[in-house]
Amino acid sequence: MENDPGISLYFQYANQVFSHKIPYYDFMFEYPPFSLLFMLLPRVLGSCYSEYGLIFLLMIAIAGLLGLFITADIVKNRKGRFFAPISYILLFIAVGPLTFFRYDLLPAIMTLLAIWLWINRHKKSAWFVIGLAVATKIYPLVIMPFFLVDDFKNVKQKIYDFSFFLLAIAISILPFIAHLNDLKKFIAYHSARGIQIESLWANFLMIEHLIDRSVLRVISEAGTFGVSPFPKIFIPLSLIIFFVGFLLIFLSYLKKKKKIILHSFLAVLLFILANKVFSPQYMIWLVVLFPLAIFEIKSQKHKVSAFLLFFIAAYLTNQIYPDLYGKLLRLESPAVVILTIRNLSLLFLFILIFFSEILPDSAIRKSEASLHRQEQ
Repeated sequence: MENDPGISLYFQYANQVFSHKIPYYDFMFEYPPFSLLFMLLPRVLGSCYSEYGLIFLLMIAIAGLLGLFITADIVKNRKGRFFAPISYILLFIAVGPLTFFRYDLLPAIMTLLAIWLWINRHKKSAWFVIGLAVATKIYPLVIMPFFLVDDFKNVKQKIYDFSFFLLAIAISILPFIAHLNDLKKFIAYHSARGIQIESLWANFLMIEHLIDRSVLRVISEAGTFGVSPFPKIFIPLSLIIFFVGFLLIFLSYLKKKKKIILHSFLAVLLFILANKVFSPQYMIWLVVLFPLAIFEIKSQKHKVSAFLLFFIAAYLTNQIYPDLYGKLLRLESPAVVILTIRNLSLLFLFILIFFSEILPDSAIRKSEASLHRQEQ
């Protein structure tokens, strides 16, 4: 814990706030507004770093147990219901200590909680919680469209429910109301980031570097490590791939709305794979959803294949960070190979689910349209 850059960074941010400095205005704060609450809470109870770290770990542990309870509750009436909570525990063991040293489990559990509330028809609460999750870590935005299209017949009710999301966002930015303009610094900070070293985009360049020794160097930027130079087309291409892929996932969800967890998992996985940044803690976002998403895969063979692919990715993420990170920064072959296997495992997982669960709907619709034209 002493050398971990996550908890120590959160402690530094908390100390600056306790010194009456304002995030985004007096110092650069790289996270969304509501995340600050989870960095301040341990500081309220522990003024020294060791106390702060222990309280932070306890907070993460409580969140993890809440996620386990929700997972067990969602599958309580399903066949093989013990598989989901056991998978939840095994996959977090595979990811390793990183789970406890970053705050990413908190927005992940909030996202899971919002889906659980949605499944149990607590729509207003679900919108409010997903709003807090978005204000903690931006990625839950990709799940919101699934909430929007459910029960859309009553537009007034939908607008009323959505107002709870806006309320959550408003509460999150309220402490910064006098410095809203400074939030642009946070947006600009992330917009200026290049290709992060663990992303698929960087992975392509590293493989090329190993094959033909192309000019590639690792640089430090925006609190992380990236690669340079890289083709500028990578940035718009990543956005195009994400939006096209998400459109197909969204259209599939319109066809079968009961599979909200599987579609949410696939949307988050696509967000990570297409993104120019892939930090190791992003795996935590997936671990929370995967044990439930696998229940919604039709084929038993595909379920087993999906679990193996995801377990490999989770375990290798644990090996990459922190053990192999130094070698990865030096672009050494063993580390690049391990990273490639991790990324390919996630890519194959996406392809497996996408082609077995998403595209069949599109094919069915095309077939139905063709038959309809022939009948006419």
